[in-house]
Amino acid sequence: MCPPDPNVRSSRWRSYRDVDDAVDPAALGAYMDQLAALPAVVREKSRSLGLLDLRAGDSCLDVGCGTGREIAALAAIVGPHGRVVGVDRSEALTAAARDRDRSRDGSPRERVSPPAPGELIVGDAHRLPFGDAEFHACRADRTLQHVAAPETALAEMARVTRPGGRVVVTEFRWGLVAPSLDRAVTDHVLSMMASPGDREEWLGHRLVEMFEAAGLTETRATGADYTLDSPEQIAALMNLEWSVPAAVDSGVVTTAQAVAWERTLRQLAADGEAFAGIVFQHVAGVR
Repeated sequence: MCPPDPNVRSSRWRSYRDVDDAVDPAALGAYMDQLAALPAVVREKSRSLGLLDLRAGDSCLDVGCGTGREIAALAAIVGPHGRVVGVDRSEALTAAARDRDRSRDGSPRERVSPPAPGELIVGDAHRLPFGDAEFHACRADRTLQHVAAPETALAEMARVTRPGGRVVVTEFRWGLVAPSLDRAVTDHVLSMMASPGDREEWLGHRLVEMFEAAGLTETRATGADYTLDSPEQIAALMNLEWSVPAAVDSGVVTTAQAVAWERTLRQLAADGEAFAGIVFQHVAGVR
């Protein structure tokens, strides 16, 4: 295991480097699920699964599986004679993947543990606990941006993939366009989610080079970008229910400033004068 990042609490983005050391690991898992429900993310997750080129009976490893939302989808592709394994460093997220309570109104609990042949393991992406060439395919979705040494993690993904098998990595970045908003308050709220330095660490433009360095061939990059213009989707992407109070709690903005800023943002979005953009980058290669 890599040592905890001393700046792990400096932004929500950085908190994902060590979820179990975060102030509220459950909230981080909930935000992952919130993002996963956005239509743009749903579409691109489906695209990333397709790039794996899996068939019935195959085996697949999901590195940094988080709350395990893709395990069942992968299991449905490979069928009862296949194998799907999700590995994540966080014990909290792995526990959530095994048994999440989706009910918010007192209704009976829904078990969401992945059906056979799914497996969930706590493990480090830098030292995957699997043998060489153990899987037909391996994927990582918005995982490498959160590990200390992404090149090492990608090399491990290549190691555990069989010759001829596929490795697929997905990364995305987002931004807000709202010229009429108070720029200073905007910067403070966005920095709660990811500081300017964090946002500069995006791996998307480096992935092809990293794949080649890992010995992967037939590398292919697929990009997609989306515009979110509804107030609800912008709020979900930026996690406003958390990021705005966090900005107030940190002392960088006042309550009045935060309330006015969020109200204005929602109105601008409703009027078509503000939007959020998401850029996805999928890179696939052959072992």
